[in-house]
Amino acid sequence: MVMELPTPAQPHSVPWRHGDKTKEEERGRGRLALESGTEEQSAGQIEANAARHPGFPDGHESMFPSSVRSALLQVVFDRANLSDPSVGDSEVMLWLHDRLRPLLVELLPRHVALFFRILEGRNCSIEEQGVTDLNSTISSLSEETQAEIYSHIVQSLKGPIPLKCYGENYNQSFYGFLQRSFMSFQFPNLTAFLSLMPHNRMHQLVNSMPPSHLGDFLRRPDVVDNDAELCTIYDNYVQTPMFLET
Repeated sequence: MVMELPTPAQPHSVPWRHGDKTKEEERGRGRLALESGTEEQSAGQIEANAARHPGFPDGHESMFPSSVRSALLQVVFDRANLSDPSVGDSEVMLWLHDRLRPLLVELLPRHVALFFRILEGRNCSIEEQGVTDLNSTISSLSEETQAEIYSHIVQSLKGPIPLKCYGENYNQSFYGFLQRSFMSFQFPNLTAFLSLMPHNRMHQLVNSMPPSHLGDFLRRPDVVDNDAELCTIYDNYVQTPMFLET
């Protein structure tokens, strides 16, 4: 059983322009169907096929209809088993770096949870690569999809091991860490920012930020959603006099 991935070399099987609708688009989707013969297809089989068709030419992902990309992405979610712990981190990284990225353009909200399921429990470089891939397509994403991505980044930071990728090195600015975690997606407001800090680590995390970073955070538009939470920051921050001078 073979998963046929359409390529730019097949101009008659998959429409190249968003204006090509109905029958051509349906034929393109039809090629995504897995041929019958067995109920299962191993990640290795899909990987071998994807290696023959490694992606779309750089900059031309949007020339394929979103329905084609979404159908292909759903096949990967259903068949490649990338969220299975038995699939190694190196293989997941290969998919993220070389194969999945073109399919994330115009990502649908319903696919966000499935994508983040691939990242769960993986090493920090894979989590970062996954968000980097999503960030590279942000201009194509709807507000609903971006909100879903924000929500899942928050969930990944909260657990099951809170701030797993921050570690115990408080020389690293917590604000800088969150900038790298959310990239160009929505940044947490003050209440959400503090909610990401485990209570027994709040003092260390607040004080990991130099005055310049705390100032940058508090100057973000609409970030202060609760004045009482400012007291939490100032009660914990040992450099408040220096901060007030900035």
